[in-house]
Amino acid sequence: MIHFVLKMNTLAMALALAIPVAARPAQDDFPADGIRPVGTDGEPLNLGFELGTLEDWEVEGEAFEGQPIEGDTSLPRCGAASGHLGEYWLGGYEKLADGPLGTLTSATFEITHPFGAFLLAGGRGQDTRLDLILAGDEKVLASFTGSSYETLQPVVVDLSSNMGQHLKIRIVDNAAGSWGHVNYDDFRFFDERPEFPPGRELDAKIDRLQNAGLSPEDAARAMTANEGFRVELVAGEPDVHQPIALTLDERGRIWVAEAYSYPKRRAPEDARDRILIFEDSDGDGQFETRKVFAENLNLVSGLEVGYGGIFVGAAPELLFLADADGDD
Repeated sequence: MIHFVLKMNTLAMALALAIPVAARPAQDDFPADGIRPVGTDGEPLNLGFELGTLEDWEVEGEAFEGQPIEGDTSLPRCGAASGHLGEYWLGGYEKLADGPLGTLTSATFEITHPFGAFLLAGGRGQDTRLDLILAGDEKVLASFTGSSYETLQPVVVDLSSNMGQHLKIRIVDNAAGSWGHVNYDDFRFFDERPEFPPGRELDAKIDRLQNAGLSPEDAARAMTANEGFRVELVAGEPDVHQPIALTLDERGRIWVAEAYSYPKRRAPEDARDRILIFEDSDGDGQFETRKVFAENLNLVSGLEVGYGGIFVGAAPELLFLADADGDD
């Protein structure tokens, strides 16, 4: 049970930290002395899309059809400013929403200055990310994700130990669910580390995804806990996806809410949030039975068992799903 408590505390903290303190346009904060990378012809690359096209980018898949976006379409759509530079930006949701998948890979350019900065937003998952890749050996130098918010935020990366090497940018959208998109704009070099107002800059540590992509078993082994506690895996993918809340019943069973809609309510025909029940009947720390108690729910964010059923928070509704005969 300790494993689930730790996971939920971490989730609650992540959700709290995902709310930016400002939604000012990036032009207010991005330094004007940034240097645009150049291609093999010595001309600046189209890394900020100001040509109004995807020139200098290799496109795979359908996620970025119709890009780039001209003007701030995010603000009238959802109330969050795009925060882009110039006239154009990459808005992963604006044309085709979260469904399509694909990648964008920039032309290769030399690292000529010790610092780089760009703007990033969109989903916080590993499947919606921006990779900086060293050309030649195709090594991923660093990976970054958004904060599940639409407004572009600055990211700064220290490239001082890679001067003279060649770099390319890969924007990955391998997620079709909620927040399955990436927003991006511009990449510029700087001689000194650019400074941004508090609360504007995303956490841009190069090792922020050092344990990304681990199996559930390996992820549990990689976790750390305070003295006297240990982490044991009870359930993981593919048996549970995108858990947002859990509770225990009087039999010690774990009820888990899977959230595919959050943070935007879906059309009824597309609703697929659900409630699962995991039971460890012999007490060995591994579940023997997994049941789907309810499905086709919409915008689920909390649950509690009691009074012959289960209460489900699904804004703007508080549901009570009765189980009068106790058959789950």
